[in-house]
Order: sequence, then structure tokens, then C-alpha cells
Amino acid sequence: MRSLHLLLISFLCIGTALHAETVRERLKRDPDFQLYAVIFAIVQNDDATVKSVTIANIFDAASDSKETASVQLPKAYFEKAEALIRSHKYALQAKEGKPITFFAYYLYSPELGDRVIDDPDAPVMQK
Repeated sequence: MRSLHLLLISFLCIGTALHAETVRERLKRDPDFQLYAVIFAIVQNDDATVKSVTIANIFDAASDSKETASVQLPKAYFEKAEALIRSHKYALQAKEGKPITFFAYYLYSPELGDRVIDDPDAPVMQK
């Protein structure tokens, strides 16, 4: 009986460890968890490669507010996000044959440092 009890406890612990809390779950559970949507303005060259990346706006992802959030992003965060944007193969965004500005976003949490979050269902803690 004792070994069965230990086996059940082991399965319970393993099951709990396998479910890592996601960014979305953390945001819902923890009112102190800060999460921001960082909107990037992207301009392409004629060959669809990325010409420039700038920050267009930052919003609080936990609220419905459209107010710009006053957040200082780490330089390393911007560099990582820019590298991701530049590595993505976007179709040419153009109007009348001329490249136009378009937008993409990533999430940022001060608690997670310079980690660029592209999926709110990703685990909060990464390996």
C-alpha cells in the first residue's frame, strides 16, 4: 500500500512539473505581472528585405487601453526583436509598386528581461 501511495504522489508531481505556466496564464493569475505589446514599424526594400525597424508604440497587454505605455525597453530586447523581424521572410508590402510601412508586434515583460515573446501560450520559464 505504501509503494502505491508513493507511486501516485510521483505521478502527481511529474504531471505538475510537465505543465509549465504560460505567459497568458501568468498574466491572468498575477496582477503584478507586467506584459506589453511592442508594435514595430517595418519598411522594406524593393526586394522585400527589411530596410528599417522602429518602435511605433507600446501598449499594456493586460488592459484594453490604447494609451501608450511609458516603458523603457532594454537595448538587447530591441536588438533581438529586430533580428527576428529581419530573419522573417515577409511578402513585399507595397502600394502602387512602392514599399509601404507595415507593422508587427512582440510581447515584452520587464520580469523576463530581454526575452522576446512571440507566443502568449509559451511557458513563462524557458529552458
